[in-house]
Amino acid sequence: MHLTVLTVPDCPNVMLLEERLAQVLEGRRDVSVSRHVIDDEQEAARRGMHGSPTILVEGTDPFAEPD
Repeated sequence: MHLTVLTVPDCPNVMLLEERLAQVLEGRRDVSVSRHVIDDEQEAARRGMHGSPTILVEGTDPFAEPD
């Protein structure tokens, strides 16, 4: 499984997310994580970012509301 973490520059919540991901993923070699800082609205929309931070699971935000 692949997780993608999307954040805006200086996101105040990303450190807590990183701490929680580290706890949950400890010992999970079947999960990879990439991180991207997004600094423009077009890029955020293109990547499916719905707030900061956003977690994508296999490219999809499992917490996003439909439409």
